[in-house]
Amino acid sequence: TMRRFGGCPNKGSSIGNQLKGIHWILLLVAWWRHLGDEASQHVLQDGLHAMLHKFLCFFVAFDWDGLAIHPFDATCFQRRQSPSMPPLWLENPCYAGDNLASRIDSIEALHALKSSLQKALSDLEATPDNFWKEAKERWSAYEWKEYGRPKLPDGLWQPSWASPMPITSLLPAPKSLAEISWADMPTLPWSAGRIAAV
Repeated sequence: TMRRFGGCPNKGSSIGNQLKGIHWILLLVAWWRHLGDEASQHVLQDGLHAMLHKFLCFFVAFDWDGLAIHPFDATCFQRRQSPSMPPLWLENPCYAGDNLASRIDSIEALHALKSSLQKALSDLEATPDNFWKEAKERWSAYEWKEYGRPKLPDGLWQPSWASPMPITSLLPAPKSLAEISWADMPTLPWSAGRIAAV
């Protein structure tokens, strides 16, 4: 979604003053953890449209000037510790004190990010049928995607477990939000992250 509305670079484009897809996924993780277990279950029951709407509304109204984002801390949204911090702080889960959003380095870049969120929200609210039609066209490239080890050249032995598998087989049973940590990232259902990143 953010790629369509200018908040994320298109494939093959330079990043410039935007967030990468993985950064949008981290924003999604922070928002999801911030909701808490009970609220997130209600959001899941409401469906994808309502989930994306709530995500966009949250970040359109977000206090970018007052809060820093720490996706895997106990408190995902924390008061900024210094007014000299960059316009957007997205804490690197692997290296404390490292800002993953360093490319959002000016008020103009932050304004462009907020504008892309507002455009996405406005389009979702004004023309939902068209919004989802375009989204489906973009996502259709991933619909039958299978992931596994790369195909080896003919004649090389390939173990049976290396055969391609549908992406759904990679998804674990859902965990409680309180139990999710950075170590779980490889096992989280990344397809949910496409809500924000694609």
